Amino acid sequence: PRRLRWLAWLIAPGVVAFVAYTNRDDLARAADLMGHASLAWMVPAVCAIGGVYLCRAAVYATPLTTLGFTFTRSFLWSTALVATSVHQLVPTGGASGYAFLTFALHRRGVPGGQASLIALIDTLSYAVAVATLVIASLIYLATGGVLDARRLPLAFGPGLLAAALAGWVYHVQGDQARF
Repeated sequence: PRRLRWLAWLIAPGVVAFVAYTNRDDLARAADLMGHASLAWMVPAVCAIGGVYLCRAAVYATPLTTLGFTFTRSFLWSTALVATSVHQLVPTGGASGYAFLTFALHRRGVPGGQASLIALIDTLSYAVAVATLVIASLIYLATGGVLDARRLPLAFGPGLLAAALAGWVYHVQGDQARF
């Protein structure tokens, strides 16, 4: 295990260097764009991103406290930072961030099932946030005249159908014979 760790510390920078080299044109363009960015907008943006990690840490802390675990805010914040970064770096539909969060909590003494439950709550909170943005965007487009109001049921239809189906399954599974 010790040699494996050293090997990982040697390989990881090499992978980062390789990815940076293969994307050097995009990185140069991004660095140029950063030079034109307004500091008046960058500072609030950085604060907002830090706030997102604090919110995610709070999402972790609430069920952990309910289950009888206590962790420092710095651990939860750094775990949220890494889980989000892994989720964005490894495009697996959220599974990579879920796996990292479960792993990090399990290493700190949270049983695997409970750690997985915390990761699931985080995933659901993320999904609710995205759904809220999509619905708010559709409402904005409809009320602003950009989206034809007659097409709104088409926009909301699939989501409403999925929610209705989930509600129906939840209802019928309460009675095992009926299910």
